[in-house]
Amino acid sequence: MTKLPRFASLLALLGGPWAALFFMGTEFSRRMKRIFLLGGLPPYLLLIWSPAWWLPPAGYLFWNLPFFLYLIARHSGPRQPHPQRRINTLRIAAAVTLAAAPPALMWAAWEQWLADALWSRYYPVNASLEGISTGLGVAWTSLILLVFFCALPLARFGKAPTVPGFAGFCLLAFTTHMVIYQLFLIAVVVPFWQVASLGLFPSWFETTRQSLFLLLWLIALPPVILAFQDSKGALSFNRRFTGRFGRRMGALLVSMAGVTFFTGTPVSYALLLGQYFEKQGMTHWSVPFYSRALEGSESASLKSYLQFRLGLLHRKNGKILEAKEAFVSMIVKHNRQSQLLLDAHDFKDRLDTADGERSRRVVIPGIEAKTEYKSAYCVPNSLGLILNFWGDRAGARHIGAEITQLEQGSLMTDEVFFAESRGFRNLVLPLRKMEDLFRLIDAGIPVLTFIPGHVLAVFGYDEVLRTLVTYDVNTYDIWDDQRWTRFGEDWSRLYNTLAVVVPDSRYDEVIGILGKDAEAQSEAYLQYLLAHSSGKDLPDVIHHLGRSAGTGLHFPDWEYRYWTGIKSQDSDADSVMSEFLLKHQVYESQMLEYLRSLYQSGEYARAINFIRLYSRERRLSGGMAILLAGCLLREGERVEALQAMLYRIDSEELDGLSLDFLLRQPEIQSNPQMARGFALKALGLQQGVEAEAAALAYWTWRENTNIDNRNIDEALAIAEGYLIFQNPFDRDALADFLDFFTHKQFRPDDEWSRKSWEKKRAAFANRLAVLEDNLR
Repeated sequence: MTKLPRFASLLALLGGPWAALFFMGTEFSRRMKRIFLLGGLPPYLLLIWSPAWWLPPAGYLFWNLPFFLYLIARHSGPRQPHPQRRINTLRIAAAVTLAAAPPALMWAAWEQWLADALWSRYYPVNASLEGISTGLGVAWTSLILLVFFCALPLARFGKAPTVPGFAGFCLLAFTTHMVIYQLFLIAVVVPFWQVASLGLFPSWFETTRQSLFLLLWLIALPPVILAFQDSKGALSFNRRFTGRFGRRMGALLVSMAGVTFFTGTPVSYALLLGQYFEKQGMTHWSVPFYSRALEGSESASLKSYLQFRLGLLHRKNGKILEAKEAFVSMIVKHNRQSQLLLDAHDFKDRLDTADGERSRRVVIPGIEAKTEYKSAYCVPNSLGLILNFWGDRAGARHIGAEITQLEQGSLMTDEVFFAESRGFRNLVLPLRKMEDLFRLIDAGIPVLTFIPGHVLAVFGYDEVLRTLVTYDVNTYDIWDDQRWTRFGEDWSRLYNTLAVVVPDSRYDEVIGILGKDAEAQSEAYLQYLLAHSSGKDLPDVIHHLGRSAGTGLHFPDWEYRYWTGIKSQDSDADSVMSEFLLKHQVYESQMLEYLRSLYQSGEYARAINFIRLYSRERRLSGGMAILLAGCLLREGERVEALQAMLYRIDSEELDGLSLDFLLRQPEIQSNPQMARGFALKALGLQQGVEAEAAALAYWTWRENTNIDNRNIDEALAIAEGYLIFQNPFDRDALADFLDFFTHKQFRPDDEWSRKSWEKKRAAFANRLAVLEDNLR
């Protein structure tokens, strides 16, 4: 029998016949070597005619099985060592692993840094404390596991390595692991990450693929690392060991390539290359790669996405007919993703009706930058993109190190600080219009736009599709076409705020586009932002608000007046704010903030007028109706205030004070059904209702409710809740509860319920007795 390395047969199973060729010496005939050489080819041909995504890996392993069994039959390994030697080997391996743990941690950190430096453009990591610690922990654990499995054969001679030998072993193990891991990242992790959210494969298949790689490494990496071990167990880096190392490394790489190729990666490669060329602006190169990914994918979700991207790419390339055909194909065949399907319908209709005058697609050329990190890194990435466009290569990583806090992100003022520190002019302006974006893009000036908790760069627009071309690290594509309507809804949530970063030579041009007062407005808004970032230091807050107030912005004017009592509001500031809020779909909190500012300023008539204008097209929320009622009461219009409260009769937003106000109105008390409804709502609030108001609600409910055997359980529950949570010392209600209990009936088999209710009755009866004794 011919001796063969133990791991060679297992590599033949995972890596295919080609992996075994590295170990087949002169003892194997040329004919057998030729069989192994040709035997590795059919599985690759299987990929061409594969009818299902699971068939390539299954067929691949099934095809390799005969070669594995043949090599097992040809192998005759050494006899098993003595049990005592096994124990010594484990002890030495454990000691080597323990000694290697501290340097392994430092090496794992450096390995993570290298991986991020090499692949963060395609594989952004999560810039958070949790993400960093988790990634480092996984890298360290895998490295320690590898060291242990490599130390086992190193210690099989029963003696510990020397200090130089240990250092050489660690360096060789760490370096080999790093090289293999980096190859694994670029060959497998990066492509699969690109399609992870599209559900290319089910989770169990992903787990199987990872298990195959882990098994492969545990089998092959120890022999690769210990290729420099001599017959006595010592590490020797003599040149004669180089060939053995090269053969084993080659077999491992071939095996990794086989597992990579037969677990679906080619589809991911096509998608990755398509995205790369699209980000570079070479959209004509992206089309064939996206088409190849569409043909090779077995995921309905991915096919839907790719068909939609092809339609956008054809539009970007000016091929209107091909774009319409792509969108129609998605509507008819690949219609799994509902949101993209709606967009495809709309885009196809718009392309059908496009005319020459309003069919432009304007994109600023030369926009390109490296994407580094995603979470909490929207400002560094977007700002880095614009600075890169103007010739400053600071990069997102450097910007983030200067201004971004992990888990918190960056503020607008941070962005201004960094841009101005690099010699650029910066404007930050709220209450702008979409037309401002169009004019800036027409002039070749990219724009930063702010939405709650996020910022993205806008550098193009499409008049036919009615989309903005954006760089948004919060989306899957990062480079995206966003619908005007969808973008506008998000943008208005932060008062349509934009920022422009330009070199000094283009500053006058920007002022000409945005208006001569843009610089003063920007300074005022930044002072307002600084006031809100000053914490609880009231003198600083008032200082910044004072510098911002009186410049035409509504926000600082009423806040400054609130703190100082000094009126500095510009005459047009309120009208501008009012017009913005009425025209845009904004958060209700923004509406209420504005209305409360008017209420605090005593401008009740202006607040009433705003709410009435707003209510012409939209239904008032509970908070806005309550605020309207408050303003009407201040103006002496009690009846109108009552009507405003009644406007939200079905709302759960009415608080205890509002319900108390309603129950005290004669108009409500004269309507039994309405009075009973408000009373039940007040009784349902376990907090925020004073005892007197709760008592009014309880007795209003009692006066308008007939208690009998049909609703006795409901009545007991209401009375019990009132006596426990709202007014425990209402003697009349306690007596009422005891009276209810006399009508309570129990089933003969419901002894447990009867005893429970008896305990409640006894407790309330005792409480009533105590109250009456105190009164005597």
